[in-house]
Amino acid sequence: MTQITIPLPESLVLAIGVLLAFGLASALVVFAMMPAKAKPKEAIASFQSQMGLDRLPTAAFFLMVTSWGAIFLVLLIGILITIFKTIWWVTPEMLAGDSAAIWDWRFSIAKLTALTAVLGAVVALPFTIIRLKLNREQTKLMERQREIELDALLNDRFNSAVEDLYAQKQVSKWTGDQASNGWQDDFTRRIAGIDRLEVLVRERPEFAGRVAKMLCALVRTERESFPPLDWDNALSFDEQNDRFIECRVRVRSDLENAVQTIGRLKSIKGVDPSQVEINLSKANLQGMDLRELDFNGADLFATFAQGGDFECSDLREAYILCAEMQCSDLRGTKLQGACLKSAELQFADLAAAKFDAKTDLLDAVLDGAALQFVDLSIVPHIERALPKVFGDTSVTLPSNTKHAPEHWPKETLVFEDFRDQWRAFQRSIGQDPDNPE
Repeated sequence: MTQITIPLPESLVLAIGVLLAFGLASALVVFAMMPAKAKPKEAIASFQSQMGLDRLPTAAFFLMVTSWGAIFLVLLIGILITIFKTIWWVTPEMLAGDSAAIWDWRFSIAKLTALTAVLGAVVALPFTIIRLKLNREQTKLMERQREIELDALLNDRFNSAVEDLYAQKQVSKWTGDQASNGWQDDFTRRIAGIDRLEVLVRERPEFAGRVAKMLCALVRTERESFPPLDWDNALSFDEQNDRFIECRVRVRSDLENAVQTIGRLKSIKGVDPSQVEINLSKANLQGMDLRELDFNGADLFATFAQGGDFECSDLREAYILCAEMQCSDLRGTKLQGACLKSAELQFADLAAAKFDAKTDLLDAVLDGAALQFVDLSIVPHIERALPKVFGDTSVTLPSNTKHAPEHWPKETLVFEDFRDQWRAFQRSIGQDPDNPE
């Protein structure tokens, strides 16, 4: 049997031995660091997470790691061989007079320097990745800390503004020659608090729901200290007119400002309308200026809104059951899907109001109300109210109504003529809120 002997230099054998020992030591270290019962996939996923490369596909990460390992081993073997060749093979003293060999030796020194630099960069790569991961985590932690501090500041601003909603000031009251200290509502601070809440919502729209709840609670609870005027439909002509004017004059500025802010919340950029719940049930809204506001889906059950101005506001799908809205201005108001069951709308101005088949007017009282440029073709429960309202030929009547009531003009009137004839009709049934005479 023929034997082939390959002579290996002693330095090469030593280099191979050192490399094997290094590889064995590395394997033992990696094995020791792995969890005792970790599966291969779990170990790879854990290592990938520690490197901060969770978003990278596992296959791509495994390919990167194996490529890095291969490059590392090639460079390590190369540098070890170069070191052993440089130290144990030949030196410049042994190559005296052989300039070519000396230049080869010098090239091996340069090669050793280059390999050392490249190997250092390869070894530093995973540590650089880990450092970047730690920097990201630290940045996220700092951002989270700033968010917590900002939330705390915003909550302080919110709580401070809410406290001002019920602000009072101490005043001196005189009874004859004697003075006594008392308390009265501080409307200036209250309005300032309401304004700060709206500014807060514009800065952080997620506060809209909380602000709406606080303002609605303010308007509802203040009804006890500021009750609505009694509105008796059996009052005389002059008494009814006086009540209408008094409703407009006695409006509380802080409560009106609160309701106006509530109606603007849904239109603020970034606010989710579904998160803004408006509950003004049984609130006193008499005489308030609530034009062009959004009360879509609001709970207005049994509100007192006599003389209120809702011109061009959005009341779609609002719950207005049993509301008292005599003499209110509802021109151009969106009432699609609104529940107006048993609502009192005597002498209300409904010109250009928007209705649909879901608008519920069952048992609603419309005596003396005005209808112009209104489509009633699909509105249920409206037929019985038509003889007691005033309109003209601009109104689209229900399909089951053969002709308009006798007191309706046979033409479309201009604004001034329509208003004059409407007031004349109201006088004929005993009411005229404006009392032009």
